[in-house]
Amino acid sequence: MRRPPTAAVSSSSSSSSSSSSSSSSSSFFSLFESSTKRHAVLVLLLLALVQLLVRVVLSLSPHSGQHRGPLFGDYEAQRHWMELTRSIPISDWYVGETPQNDLLYWGLDYPPLTAFWSLLCGKIFWFLEPDMVQLYESRGYDSTYSKFLMRLSVIITDFFLYLPSLFAFSYFFFSTSPLSSSSSTPASSSGFFSGLQSSCKLFWQSLKTSNSYQRNLFVFFVALQPALLLIDHVHFQYNSTSLGFCILSVFFLAFEFDVLGSFFFCLALNYKHLSLYYSPIFFAFLLAKIYSKKNWKERVTHFIVIGGTVILTFCLLWSPWIYLSIQSKSLAPVLAVVNRIFPVKRGLFEDKVSNLWVAISPVIKLKQILSPHHCFLLSLVVTLIGILPSSVLTYITTYRLLINHNNPNSKKKNNNNDNKNSKKSENNKNTNKNKNKGEDGEREKRIQRQMRMMVLLNGVTSCSLSFFYFLFKFMRKQFYFHFYQSLYWLFILLLLLLPP
Repeated sequence: MRRPPTAAVSSSSSSSSSSSSSSSSSSFFSLFESSTKRHAVLVLLLLALVQLLVRVVLSLSPHSGQHRGPLFGDYEAQRHWMELTRSIPISDWYVGETPQNDLLYWGLDYPPLTAFWSLLCGKIFWFLEPDMVQLYESRGYDSTYSKFLMRLSVIITDFFLYLPSLFAFSYFFFSTSPLSSSSSTPASSSGFFSGLQSSCKLFWQSLKTSNSYQRNLFVFFVALQPALLLIDHVHFQYNSTSLGFCILSVFFLAFEFDVLGSFFFCLALNYKHLSLYYSPIFFAFLLAKIYSKKNWKERVTHFIVIGGTVILTFCLLWSPWIYLSIQSKSLAPVLAVVNRIFPVKRGLFEDKVSNLWVAISPVIKLKQILSPHHCFLLSLVVTLIGILPSSVLTYITTYRLLINHNNPNSKKKNNNNDNKNSKKSENNKNTNKNKNKGEDGEREKRIQRQMRMMVLLNGVTSCSLSFFYFLFKFMRKQFYFHFYQSLYWLFILLLLLLPP
């Protein structure tokens, strides 16, 4: 009998082993691929179920300060704000001179949008379990049902704001198929509702296209960012809400929906004042877009539209205290809110935070050398110096991107050469050239959007680091995670954008 060749056997065995190893290594990534619309929906459902499972498991752990009086941790702070806003008049929310509001027991010190969210939750929880929002009688209240309601409120904000914003960001950042020209027109100066309608059409159109595993991996890993999950779902906070507003702002600004981008960033600022970490970068980005316009008329119009959006949004959210100030002919109601949000009187730093001033305090006793006012001025100057490089680079980079994208000189030269050559060519070649030009144009738009998103993320990362280390410390110790959140984003994006 004829023996089979050993080389063939070894080669076949090695090829089978290599194929099995490669298939096993790619089995994980194949879960995130979706070649059809039905498969894409299944992948989205799988991602949502995994995210929900992780959050539910984390919610079963005890929150910080549980059964430890007299303050019982930040969980108790959020619950107390719900009963406080539900029980006392809006004029007393930020004022401690009244007997109804004890500022020493978790006094409200977040911006108005957080107060309105606490009021909404307090109204709902009053119907579901009244004992958990009884002012003065429910301190340290943590029944099983009340903890379930509180944990559920954080999960709801994740699934209705934070995760959709991540999906919107990822589906456009990793988009490879061109969107229709009718729905991808810039709307920097369009109205609020028209921009919202156009952005919804863009998102729906992207959902109908086949998505790559890179987008799904990005959402999978970023939504499982450890710092955010531990702080929101174990320690208990609503940081994902302000982050969701910021992500939506980046998304709309990258697509030139400047009105919507400014509106959502104002919502982020009025939900948590730690969004100030990002404000210089957004200001530099929008300023570059204003100065990139062709003439002064367009620049002034764009400035008025964006400035009007910011002013109207702030006036709407601060309207109760503005009305009280007008009624009393005094700025005391508005200043009371500002003083609670920015408690400069606490000092340069607190023992539970870590920044530059804490690091040098064993050697240089700034609290003893300078007054609180001079410490604040020193911190302000150093912080401005720290954020200046990232803000200037954001402005220059954005301005150059927009000028190069809007400058038609080079394109006109290429078009003239193409027209001269097209007269000598046939009609079929002309149609092919037009198709190629259309595809190149869509590719350039996609690259421009990705570059604008990366400029914002790089600037936010550097600027937030400067704020964290140099700013007058009026924020809590867990706010450091916003820098690591941005850094984590950049790491995942660079990892997914690297060629295989």
